[in-house]
Amino acid sequence: MNISEQKLISNIEECNKHLARMLNAFNKMSEFIPLNLDYYTNISEDSIEHIDQFLFRFSLLQDSMGEKLFRNLITSIGEDSRSLTFIDILNRLEALGLLKKDVWMDLRDLRNLATHEYPDTEEIIIGTLNKLFKNTELIYSIFIRTKDFIFMRVLKNHDQNKYLTIPFPKDCK
Repeated sequence: MNISEQKLISNIEECNKHLARMLNAFNKMSEFIPLNLDYYTNISEDSIEHIDQFLFRFSLLQDSMGEKLFRNLITSIGEDSRSLTFIDILNRLEALGLLKKDVWMDLRDLRNLATHEYPDTEEIIIGTLNKLFKNTELIYSIFIRTKDFIFMRVLKNHDQNKYLTIPFPKDCK
């Protein structure tokens, strides 16, 4: 196995870890999402922990994909990703049919908005958390498409079953 393949496998394992922990929090949040102002102003410590875990792992997953997995994928298919901006990488991934650049950027904007709490904007925080929760399946599907592409085009001789991703919870959509 060459260095490029090792990096991709390491990236996939890292993303799987963040994804599993994010979906665990997602499942727990499904008990009280969509949030409303009354629930949010009286929120329990357990619920706060679930939201924090969800946001933390969503952020780590998106960062791991954006900073590592995507760039290493581009390199592994024979392109020099060092000279590409992140937008260039997203454009290339869009051309490969793995994501829509605007969707990725919207998810990043939502994540950034949700992770910057300001005391006088509870309605914005609630709306943002509800949108992020509703769009969790998007980042999940982008990861699955990217991982499947990697195993079809780059890691053809590797057993994909060793790197299974947990299924998206059907009852939480």
